[in-house]
Amino acid sequence: MSSHLFDEYCFSWKWTTIAGVLLLGLGSKVLFRPSDLISHILNVWLCWKHPIKSTEAGRSLPTVPYRFPNGQGDSAKFLYGKENSLKWEKKHGQIYRIWSGRTPEVVLTQAAHIQEAFKDSDKHIKAVNNNSGYYMGQLLGKCVGLISGNEWKRVRTVCERPFFRPVSGSYIECMQRKTVSHFDELRKHSKLSECIIDPAQDLKYLPFWIVAEIIYGQLSKEMEQELKVMAPKREKLFKYVIGGGLPRFTWSKYLPTSANRELHEFRRDWLSFNRRAREQAIRRSTNTSLVQMYQAVDSTEISEEQLLQTIDEMLYANLDVTLGGISWNLVYLAAYPEAQARLRAEIGTRRQESEAGFNAYILESSTYLASCISESSRLRPLAAFSVPQAIPTGRFIGGYYFPPKTNFVIDSHALNQRNPYWGKDSSRFRADRFFERTPVQARYNFWRFGFGPRQCMGKYVADVMIRILLIHLVEGFELGIMAENDEWKREPEVWINQPRMQLRCMALRSKDIIMAQFIPKQCAPRSPATMAELMGDVSVQIAHKTVAIAELGSGSTVLDNGCGNGVVTLAIINVGKPGDITIFATDLNLKMCEVTAAQAALQGWADSVTTAKMPAEALTFDDNFFSHSFTNFVIQASQDPAKVADSIYRTLKPGGTAIVTTWAKGAHIPAALAAHTATRGADAFHEFKKGKEWQDPAHLEGILKEARFTSIRIEQCNSIMAISDLKRWSLIAWSFFGGLADGGWTQADEGKFQQAVDTIYTAMLETEGVKTDGKGGVKFKMVANIAIARK
Repeated sequence: MSSHLFDEYCFSWKWTTIAGVLLLGLGSKVLFRPSDLISHILNVWLCWKHPIKSTEAGRSLPTVPYRFPNGQGDSAKFLYGKENSLKWEKKHGQIYRIWSGRTPEVVLTQAAHIQEAFKDSDKHIKAVNNNSGYYMGQLLGKCVGLISGNEWKRVRTVCERPFFRPVSGSYIECMQRKTVSHFDELRKHSKLSECIIDPAQDLKYLPFWIVAEIIYGQLSKEMEQELKVMAPKREKLFKYVIGGGLPRFTWSKYLPTSANRELHEFRRDWLSFNRRAREQAIRRSTNTSLVQMYQAVDSTEISEEQLLQTIDEMLYANLDVTLGGISWNLVYLAAYPEAQARLRAEIGTRRQESEAGFNAYILESSTYLASCISESSRLRPLAAFSVPQAIPTGRFIGGYYFPPKTNFVIDSHALNQRNPYWGKDSSRFRADRFFERTPVQARYNFWRFGFGPRQCMGKYVADVMIRILLIHLVEGFELGIMAENDEWKREPEVWINQPRMQLRCMALRSKDIIMAQFIPKQCAPRSPATMAELMGDVSVQIAHKTVAIAELGSGSTVLDNGCGNGVVTLAIINVGKPGDITIFATDLNLKMCEVTAAQAALQGWADSVTTAKMPAEALTFDDNFFSHSFTNFVIQASQDPAKVADSIYRTLKPGGTAIVTTWAKGAHIPAALAAHTATRGADAFHEFKKGKEWQDPAHLEGILKEARFTSIRIEQCNSIMAISDLKRWSLIAWSFFGGLADGGWTQADEGKFQQAVDTIYTAMLETEGVKTDGKGGVKFKMVANIAIARK
């Protein structure tokens, strides 16, 4: 019998005897359940065995009472850690003790105490088996994250090479490819096609496959499937660790339990898989990270068990960890649309750089993108308490003396959120706070990857992975909170903090996507001023016509849906009085909202006009809210016109009037298609190719009927488009319309940009009905369909 097993046996026998004697002595006074009594006895003994006194009054360190058999680990620390963080600090103070099994752990909540404890973190000793017991040791006890001293240095030296900071940039192409492929699969097999994303469930295997390729290279389809099949089995094993109880004790290995059988099967399959993956790589002559790591096993530098458990830690153990780091980013960007818009703008600006420049942006740590990720992890730390590690020498902290080998853990919620360092708005998402503080200042005030040289060795790869995912999402989708998610819930059975909620995830229209994707350097800036040059005053003419048709009156509540430069809002202001009419103006482009608000303020309507960034397909206003709804040339450009119509109908009051306009005819459409065909070929798709169906008023009428509108009538309205400088206008037109190709702009468009502009110029001059003025300008007729529908 091993000495460790003998100690456990003696401990159990001794304290069972003591408990029996005390039970007899207490007699009828015992009101506890047996587990309560055992817990109380062991708590008294453990506090006596591990005394920690204050330096002045000799007071004992406040301690959360021990609960048999797990103490406060791991369930109370991790599954219920967020709730216990506040509860324990409120009851026991800023520095107190908990128990992980029978091992004491001192909880630190203050930056000054953390600095004193972790100033020599490179010499700290990680808790044996994370203080989680025998089963954890069999699963991960020899992985790089749970060992110390020279053993840790050897394993880390061998296994960290693929995760060095200089190497992380070399994985950008792989990560981008995997991300695009993952979203292609989500469109087929998840609710993404219904504009819904579940951050935790839908993104679960994206980091998994990225890390797998870093370790194994390109696996065969059969081995990929084998790796995926093992994942839920491995998750189940960790639930045994978190649950505690029998698996904590070494003698439990002799019991015929499901936990032991499943552990044996996983270890057997995991060994077999990695040996075969190595053999496959050698046969293919590919020097993968796995092959290089196994060379250290062959030379006895590290053991095969250390290698396999470290790869397990990278892949399976960190599956929940990385997912927790990713998923809350989506939630916060959805909840704070202004942050999402700002991030989209930053990405769009940096997209105009070369490929090397944009890759450099991904790796930078001083960007708004990086700050958003840090702010999300500050507010939703991966785990409520850090992994325990012991100080090598005794020290005084917070008025108490702690002897050598005392285990400390950090309360991440106390440090990251309740810490006065973060300001009075510390509970709010505000990424700018990371621009206001230096990394040096934040060092002991922010817990994410740990402190000192023992920080997570995969942190650089994890950051790049998250940044690439967020870039893909923010460029291609609009994230939003769904109504039923007023309360943010987390996955209750996962030890890492993950959201249990769905988000609205609507694909951006092509004309919005081009703001975030590659943009040719010749493009005119996409601004309200250039929009006004592009459209002239034709949309103003149509806006005044539609407002006259609507017959607005005192008390009207109006939606200007897709407000653009605010032409409908200004037309309403022209006929109404402030206070008589309330206007809500929405647009996907935040700058358009800002221009509309500014123009309303100039007219004295600041209190009567509210603007908001919002997609026409998913208006967030209450049902039956508006008396009048204007959707001016938006439905035609939407990827889902039916959803636009449904959203208009839902938010309109019974008896209310909806006015929806589309272009039926205009010289700009065939001219833009001519440029598209000339530079990209006749087979390439462009949004304007769908334009013919919109020329027929019956098409618009049919969409509105499907949305349950009644009493629909359609009028056609002519307007004259006057362009003072056709060459300038042709450049602006291609800057706006060129990106409406399938997939947006490409690098090839930059080389053919002037050809496209010249084609538009020539096509406009050759179009029937276009008249020149002899000074470089032209005039031509445009025809709009105006639908007036009642609910």
